[in-house]
Amino acid sequence: MEEGKRDILECARYLASRGWAEASAGNISVRIKRATVNNTNTMPINYSAKPGLAIYITKSGSNFRLMAEDDVSSVVVDEDGQKVTHDFKQGRPTSELSTHLLLQSHFADKNSLAIIHAHLTNLVAATHIFRSEQELNEAIFCHTEMPLLVPSGIGLVPIITPGSVEIAQATLEKIRQGKTCIAWACHGIVSIADNLLGATNIVEAVEKACEIALKVKSAGGKTIFIGQL
Repeated sequence: MEEGKRDILECARYLASRGWAEASAGNISVRIKRATVNNTNTMPINYSAKPGLAIYITKSGSNFRLMAEDDVSSVVVDEDGQKVTHDFKQGRPTSELSTHLLLQSHFADKNSLAIIHAHLTNLVAATHIFRSEQELNEAIFCHTEMPLLVPSGIGLVPIITPGSVEIAQATLEKIRQGKTCIAWACHGIVSIADNLLGATNIVEAVEKACEIALKVKSAGGKTIFIGQL
């Protein structure tokens, strides 16, 4: 099994073990240098992606807890940037493909890139309470790892239909503002790093920070802001 696929399988099972990827929730992608795909599996896309971009990505409907090698496959953007070819024997790429392709395209100059989308329990709860980006960051920058791993703070995207191009474009706009970690309100996280270990580190730190913020608030207190955005 290729290293990129193996890394995705390990990451997916870990996320599921923490309760952050229930049922078919969550999706992961990593950049690859090249891929040979079955040209019969071609899909049009109604947005522009980087021509020639190649990634490994998880399959739509795949269960992270039970993820197998066939649940991860390559996706390659055609030379016109308007369609993709994938190598899933059955099924198709995750419904959040647009988010992965737009973000991977934005960082096309990087040699490697990994993206995790997961349903973090405490983060989702926190976005129900701290409803603005500023309010959310002020609450969760109570944890010492946040300034180290997410120095510019996390971006907050409002409630938008999951799997839509609109949520992908809103996420990309936050990236253009300098964010590398995005909260989808009442939904989950999008974490970006050079590799899956780095992206997972951000996921863990954000979830712990949200847990601390919620515990402090439930006790009637207010978190102490310890970092600079």
